[in-house]
Amino acid sequence: MKISISGSIVRLHGDWSINGLNRIGIGLLTGSLHKLIPGATELLVIDCQHVTAIDSFGNEVLSGWLQIARLHGHEAHFANLPDRLRNSFNFLSRNN
Repeated sequence: MKISISGSIVRLHGDWSINGLNRIGIGLLTGSLHKLIPGATELLVIDCQHVTAIDSFGNEVLSGWLQIARLHGHEAHFANLPDRLRNSFNFLSRNN
């Protein structure tokens, strides 16, 4: 699991299942929020092209991350969803 932020582009990489999201991964995710500009209303494009797996645990973690980003004035749009993961991310999008 890896996350990188460049401007308004958030890139997700790797395994976003319970197996891939360990303490270090969750810490990286939390730390990445500090790279967002507080109060700046900006559409974040979440690039999922390199996500290899996601499960309900990963959905919950990303859901929480998105809620915190929204509290700081950001909205999100998922991009480059791999077909095999589309249902998982559609579920996440509907619930946020």
